[in-house]
Amino acid sequence: MNQLELDLQYFDILGWIFGASTLLYVIISIIASDLFFKSSPKIDAKLINMSLQKSEFVLKDQIQVHPFFEQGVSSIILLVRKINIRLTISSLICLLGSTPIIGYLIWLAVNEIVVFVFTVLSWIIIIATVVLSIILLSFSIFRNIKIQKLKLLLENIIVNEKALLFDANLDQSPDHFQENNPNSVFTNYLHKLTLNEQIITKKFHKTKDHGQSVLYLMFVYSNYKNQKFYSPKYHENMKYFLEKFSKLNKQNNNNKKG
Repeated sequence: MNQLELDLQYFDILGWIFGASTLLYVIISIIASDLFFKSSPKIDAKLINMSLQKSEFVLKDQIQVHPFFEQGVSSIILLVRKINIRLTISSLICLLGSTPIIGYLIWLAVNEIVVFVFTVLSWIIIIATVVLSIILLSFSIFRNIKIQKLKLLLENIIVNEKALLFDANLDQSPDHFQENNPNSVFTNYLHKLTLNEQIITKKFHKTKDHGQSVLYLMFVYSNYKNQKFYSPKYHENMKYFLEKFSKLNKQNNNNKKG
């Protein structure tokens, strides 16, 4: 086997490495992007911020919360942590996937071989990989900071099993309330997402207990006008929740009598 055949063999092997790593990068990028968009950053941010605001509010006013409040906050912490772990793993796999390409570029440089097209494509892939990984890692770190703060707040919140589900007057039924059309009671597009039972439940992989407690967390205390989380439609939202979960409605009435 002469030198030319040997060089061609090396190029053939490196071509396979380059092709495999490129394919790996594409696959991992799709997975990472899918996870990123499935995490619904805007919805997650809304859930986290709402949880922080309401947790700070009940601590400041020394309000004893219903167990659903604690469950809702814990569910959000659990959800975000799981998504962050997946994003971090995807980022690391992306970086590892680019390692063969970097090795290929080093080999070309050492042997003073110029393959312009492959070199340019390789650098594009490496840069794209690093940028995507940094974005995903930064996103995860930023959310972890908020989640840690939320966890510390939750540790100081007092839970009272006898606390009312809602401290608003819900005796009178709203004129335009429609149980089968919950979207009609939401104030804007983002609220339609964060306060929608089906969407919340889907985010928790159809675990209704988590979805129910998070939905409660989004509704509770929204009748306080001087707070950022105030909703003009709080009456309809709370009534929808109680109508949807009739057992809770019965519990709420029993607590009032007690």
